[in-house]
Amino acid sequence: MPRRKVRPEHRQRSSRACKSCKASKIRCDSKLPCAACIRRDRPDDCSYPGPGKPRNHCNGSVGSQDSIPPLLPSSTPSTTSGTPPSISSIQSPEALALVSIASTTQAAKNHAPCRDSESPKERFVTGSNGEKIYIGDTASLPFLDFLRQKLRPFVGSTAFTDGRQNAMLEDNADKAEHDDMSLSLEQRRALLESYFEATSALLHLFSPTELEYFMEDGIGSCTSEMRKIDVASLEMAVAIGAQARASGQEDTQCAAAYFTRARHMAFDGMLVSPSLSMVRLFVLLAFYTLGDCQQNAAFIYLGVASKAAIILGLHQPMSWKSAHKEEWPHSRLRIWHSLCILDVLTSSILGRPCTVPRATRHDLNSLPLDATQPSFNACLKGAALLDDICRILSRGVIIDVSTAEDLLEKLRLWSQGLPPSLRQFSPTETYSFDSADRKTFLEKIHVSSLYYFAVILVTRPFLIQHLMYKLRQKPTDEHSTLSDPKTLADPKIAGLAQVCMSSAAYVGDLCQKLAVVADLSDLPIGNLCLFKAWIFSAGLILGFSLFTGDSRPDFQDNFAGVCEVLKRIGEANPQSRLYSEILCTFHDTIRIRRQQLSHRARRAVDQYIDQILVINVNEGAEHGGPTPITDYDNETARTSGGDVNLGLIEQVEWDEGWLAQYNWDDVSMQFSDNFTIDHTAGLL
Repeated sequence: MPRRKVRPEHRQRSSRACKSCKASKIRCDSKLPCAACIRRDRPDDCSYPGPGKPRNHCNGSVGSQDSIPPLLPSSTPSTTSGTPPSISSIQSPEALALVSIASTTQAAKNHAPCRDSESPKERFVTGSNGEKIYIGDTASLPFLDFLRQKLRPFVGSTAFTDGRQNAMLEDNADKAEHDDMSLSLEQRRALLESYFEATSALLHLFSPTELEYFMEDGIGSCTSEMRKIDVASLEMAVAIGAQARASGQEDTQCAAAYFTRARHMAFDGMLVSPSLSMVRLFVLLAFYTLGDCQQNAAFIYLGVASKAAIILGLHQPMSWKSAHKEEWPHSRLRIWHSLCILDVLTSSILGRPCTVPRATRHDLNSLPLDATQPSFNACLKGAALLDDICRILSRGVIIDVSTAEDLLEKLRLWSQGLPPSLRQFSPTETYSFDSADRKTFLEKIHVSSLYYFAVILVTRPFLIQHLMYKLRQKPTDEHSTLSDPKTLADPKIAGLAQVCMSSAAYVGDLCQKLAVVADLSDLPIGNLCLFKAWIFSAGLILGFSLFTGDSRPDFQDNFAGVCEVLKRIGEANPQSRLYSEILCTFHDTIRIRRQQLSHRARRAVDQYIDQILVINVNEGAEHGGPTPITDYDNETARTSGGDVNLGLIEQVEWDEGWLAQYNWDDVSMQFSDNFTIDHTAGLL
């Protein structure tokens, strides 16, 4: 009687084996790298012979480590079975990177992309209620998932590579114990000052005269002069102030109570009759929910605000001249611009189309801007450039070098046009900040972070292509030597990749200075809703650079600065806490990668030399010796001058000699830090 056919999932033999397992005649699991090579600490030596019989499905074992992966969106490997991913075959940023290397490599022509029947799910994550939620390519979540998938073959299973796939936290709204909380006039003024600090350079919804008029009537009153919707707007400003200050449980309860009360007012029949105050209220609701880890709710609130604004004609270029008598001067223009800024920034972080149609945007050159708000005007112009960048990067459009150079040139012209007051901040000798100082400091943080984030979005595809190409190279390959610059990627691509890393490094340096200022002053950084997303994106860039071999002290310090600021914000914000945990596991993965390279180099050295003398020194006598070095330095010191492989990568990555031979003027981007903090100015 013939034996029953074995089901595919029960088969113990693989259809192919790597070269190393074939030579050793041991069982191979057909993965890349296979378990046997990982167990023997030789993942880089795991490779497969030429293409054989086509597979019926796509998994992580297709191709070899030296081959160029397909750059089509459908070619992303699926997550290993057993753990249902929240991101189903997400479209990695590598699919949006340039294809110049693939076009110059003959092997790429024969590398057929894998087709996934679930390709429509590539841009969707699973929400807390089980619904599919759209996340675009400019968001940090696809980039994080890309790093986890692509770095796992080089380092194996770690807490970072096997971490939770859905890093987008949708926290439930805080339930206020009671919504009848009342504050004194002094308490409300203090929270409103905190509101202006948190929204500095981002929102300009209230003029000082208008706000003072609202304060005179007091929160909770509803007279004929002060409409109910204006009361709700003022309460939302108080809620944002309490959320941003985040000094304790009392502020948390206050923010939740005032938000709940204002939200009830917002939906109490007000959607039937759109008004300018309604647009302002929903912009405030969106800003609060962003800080409350409710990104989707914020996006919905922005959608309501944008539709109401279009109904009111705020998108018309001359609408600011036709203000009604009961409206404050230029209030229509201020509220419309605040909506556009928050809409672009939120959409760029989530990778979604803007809720405000692009065709309805104003020509900024033909509008009167408030000269007393230079930071707000700068963010308005920066958001317009960021919208252009996201439009080009969305929908799988492949950005080329010339387009990137044009975008960087526009960003450079914008940054050069910033007033000198936004480029430097000099704290006092005692680091004592009043509300105006805190507002000035945070608005400069917002403007500079917006600039760095825009540069990262433009250049990240080039960074991915450049670092992944170099990460796949083998120093022992006969036909590819890392020390030969001819084998490296295009110099312009390498230059744009360097711009991306430099931008992320500036963000990290900004975080370091922010942490110092927060330690020496009473600056609250409890809940910076947009800033935390920007620095998390920079942290992933820095971690990726460190993983590929960059060990410059400034990069390591900048990466630590990002982690520190996210940790502090995480004390009041669960999303930031999750970001901090992800980067901490990324740091551990980088350390494991370096240890693997160090052990491999030491084994190569041990084949030719032995340590024949070991001097045992008493522990007490060691204290009189030189300062002990770190664990990683100990590992590298035993390899007669350091990690051979890692040092080779660093030498090629940052050798200024061969980089200087290229014409860097063509990159059209002379990068400079457009915002510095002078800690010594107050001491002179």
